[in-house]
Amino acid sequence: MKKASIPNQETRQRLISNLRQTRLELQDFGIQLEELLAGIEKEIRETKLKRLTKSKQKLSL
Repeated sequence: MKKASIPNQETRQRLISNLRQTRLELQDFGIQLEELLAGIEKEIRETKLKRLTKSKQKLSL
């Protein structure tokens, strides 16, 4: 079986550069996604806390 290769050094460097750029973009996207998920989780916790507080107030009456 013949091993694939990129004979042109300039082409090889361009492809490697593109791969590095894509990796950085994916890392950036991952961080943005983590921030979004953290915001959603915060909203969920706040909603649960409000419900808990309302339930406690109803029991106190």
